[in-house]
Order: sequence, then structure tokens, then C-alpha cells
Amino acid sequence: MDYVRIVGTEWVENPEQRFQYTLDFREPLIRLIPKLENAILDEMPYYFRLEVGKIQRSDYPLLPEKVIREAVVNAVMHRLWCASTHYNRSLS
Repeated sequence: MDYVRIVGTEWVENPEQRFQYTLDFREPLIRLIPKLENAILDEMPYYFRLEVGKIQRSDYPLLPEKVIREAVVNAVMHRLWCASTHYNRSLS
């Protein structure tokens, strides 16, 4: 599975400048899903919350981890496994 990081929302003609970077995951699904989740969460913006009575803040991703996991599992499960070509899904 490929994780592709892009900048912006418009098509870039030059293929050398199209992606910010890509990560290539080639391993069993049991290990792939958590690694892909972590790659997405590592780039996710976080907000913090300071609980009443505590002196240390807690950081939380803008999207709950359950949402990221659901998106990753859906992308893996709904992939066209019988096709030998790449299939692209966009979250937008």
C-alpha cells in the first residue's frame, strides 16, 4: 500500500513536483494497518487541553484515532484485490 502526501488541491503537471513524499508499505496486513495509522497520526495537527486541577496539558489529534483507523481499514478492505493495477482513493 502506498501513502502519498500531497500539497494543495490542484493537479500538478510536473510529475517530479506532484507529491511531497510517498511511503511504501509492503508487509502483512496485520502489521501494515497500525503502521499506516501511525504515519497518518504523526502528521495530524494536534490541539491541547488543560484539565482542571492538572498542571500538564494533554495533546489530542484533530481527528479521533477511531476515525483514522476506520478510514485505513475501509481503504484496505475495499481495495480491488483481484486487479493488478493501482487504485487511488481520495479522502476529499
